[in-house]
Amino acid sequence: MDSDRLPVHELAMVRLGDPPPGDGWLLAVDDDGRPRGWLEPGTGDGAVTEEQLRAGGSLHRRGAPMRGALDAALSSPSGLGVVVDGRGAAVGTVVAE
Repeated sequence: MDSDRLPVHELAMVRLGDPPPGDGWLLAVDDDGRPRGWLEPGTGDGAVTEEQLRAGGSLHRRGAPMRGALDAALSSPSGLGVVVDGRGAAVGTVVAE
């Protein structure tokens, strides 16, 4: 079964080089919106750099099998699975529930 009907939620993101917009887990993205890694809560006050990021978590493409969505959520250090579009840009998040 594909995941076209799976709810995709808003995802808190920060662009590399920008200051974090708040607390909690943030997905750092490049200028094209592609995921680069996770910024842990309370990490850094200035511009977000690659060195601050935690790697981890597979990506789920919209319309791919449901198993990919579950894998993305379970493999992410934040517990949030990243959903990407056909260009690889982050569009939202899925959760294991």
